[in-house]
Amino acid sequence: MKRAIVCFLAMVSAGSLCAQVPADDPDFAKQMSKVQDSVVTQANQATYSHRLLEQTLTAMNDGGDVDLGPRVVEFLRSPSIKIVFNDQPAPINFIFEEKVTVISLRKDIGESSPRYLSIYLTYAASLLMDRNYPASQEQEYMLLSRVARVWMELGGDLSKLEISSDFDGRTDEKAALSIRMWNQFRTRDSVAGVHPFCGKGTLAQALEKAVTEAQDTEIKLNYYGEMHVSKSEADLEKKLDSSRKQADQIRKAQAEFQIFRQQEADWFLAHHLK
Repeated sequence: MKRAIVCFLAMVSAGSLCAQVPADDPDFAKQMSKVQDSVVTQANQATYSHRLLEQTLTAMNDGGDVDLGPRVVEFLRSPSIKIVFNDQPAPINFIFEEKVTVISLRKDIGESSPRYLSIYLTYAASLLMDRNYPASQEQEYMLLSRVARVWMELGGDLSKLEISSDFDGRTDEKAALSIRMWNQFRTRDSVAGVHPFCGKGTLAQALEKAVTEAQDTEIKLNYYGEMHVSKSEADLEKKLDSSRKQADQIRKAQAEFQIFRQQEADWFLAHHLK
C-alpha cells in the first residue's frame, strides 16, 4: 500500500490520476481520494500563504515612513532571509543556516490577513535587525514601536485594541498586550518598564555598570603596576579595554535610540497622534 501511495503522489505531480485508480477496488479508491484531498489542500494552503505574504510585504512597503515598513520589507526580501509557514506551537521560530536565516511562522498566521501577518513579520525582522544592539529596555521598545506602527499603517486601530484583542477575527492577547504597552510608553521620556518581564535594564544602567567596571579595573591596574605584577597587569588591561569598548557601544546605542525616538515623533505628527 505504501508503494501505491508513493506511485499515486508521483502521478499527481505528473498530471495523470483518474485512469490509474482501479475501479474494482473501492477501499483503494477511497484511500487514494483522501490522499488526493490532502495533497490538494496542502497545495492550496501553501499558495494562499505565499500570496498573502506577497500582499502583506507590498502593503508594508507602501507605508508612509521610509524608515519603517519599507526598511522592514527590504530586510525581509534580502537573499539571506527566507520566510516559511509550518505546523509548530510557537508563532515564530528561527533556523540559522550557513548563509540563510529562516523565519518560520506558524501556519495559521499565514492563513490570516495582511494586517495580522504584518505584526509577526515586523516582530521577526526587528529581532534580527537589532540582534547586535545591546540587550535593553530600549531594544524592546524599538521592537514594539515598529510592530505597532506598521500595524497602524495597514489600518490598525489603537482605540479598538484598547477594548478588544481581536485582529481581523483572530484573538491574540500577546500581540494586543505588546501594542498596548508601546502605546502606554510612547509619550514617556523613559522607556524603563516597557517590557517588565524581559529581565533587561536600560541603556543608562548598562552604561553605568560598564563605566564603573572600567574605573575599578583601572584602579586595580595602577595597583598591580606599582607592584610590578606583569601577569595580572596583562589580564586587567584586557578587561579594561573590554569595559571601555562596551561603554562606547552603549553610548553609540543611546545615540541611535535618540534618533529612533525623533523619527518616531515625526511619525506621530504625520499620523496626528499626540
